[in-house]
Amino acid sequence: MNGEYQREYIDSEALARKKKKRKRRIKKILFWIKSIFIIALFSTTIVSLALSPLFNINSIEVTGTARYQHSDIIGTAGLVTGVNGFKAIGRSIQDIFTLSYGNAEEAILNKYPYIKSAEARFAVPDKIKITLRERVPIAFISCPKGNIIIDDALYVLEMTGKNQPEGLLMIKGLEFEAFEVGQALDIKNNYNYEQALLLLNKIRESDERNEFKLYGLISAVDASDMARLTLLWDGRINANFGELLDLDFKINFFRHIVSKSLKKQDKGFLDLTIENPSFIPGK
Repeated sequence: MNGEYQREYIDSEALARKKKKRKRRIKKILFWIKSIFIIALFSTTIVSLALSPLFNINSIEVTGTARYQHSDIIGTAGLVTGVNGFKAIGRSIQDIFTLSYGNAEEAILNKYPYIKSAEARFAVPDKIKITLRERVPIAFISCPKGNIIIDDALYVLEMTGKNQPEGLLMIKGLEFEAFEVGQALDIKNNYNYEQALLLLNKIRESDERNEFKLYGLISAVDASDMARLTLLWDGRINANFGELLDLDFKINFFRHIVSKSLKKQDKGFLDLTIENPSFIPGK
């Protein structure tokens, strides 16, 4: 009898455990169903709110350009007021998380060569901010078709006529076969350009420490021969910097000569590669 009673007790315990386990499972399922329902309801509410007229674009602001009309930039971007700001946001993960208009940014960069970077973002609740950064022209290169204006990264900004662009120096001696506005210039002697750019940057840095400025009066740099890297200053003084060794000394010596030793009408040649640099008039 005791054995039979014990078996019945064990069976009732097992049944109770099963019922308890089933209740926990059902409770867990109900919890997840309820959670999913709440999340779906919350998401639907958020989406409905986001797409409501509350977030319609009221204004579009453009900053960072003095070269292009703001209305042209906005037209190229294809962004308009009166529509919901969330609807035109790009489909990439980055666009979604940064509230950016990727297509608008790409359209701006493709059309305007002077624009280096473009950010178009939704500023909740009712504004789009387009932030631009422009390329800075540093020089021009002469070719049979006219003059090519470039920035320091050799990016072709525009093609002008035969007249020298105002306020820009000429870089001579760069070898290339073709070019396209809005693309980087592919030159064969890239090292020559790097050395010419190094010389120009060093002169600009030196100007910051001196009252007498050199950079603004540089007319041209000839980078065709690295053993004879030559600078034309003020259209009248040719200075041979040669290989860019002892560059600080050469720049300071050149500054001293043109500011202290020469008259404004003097023309000639200065060889800075020899031990005792001297000025040769009229050469």
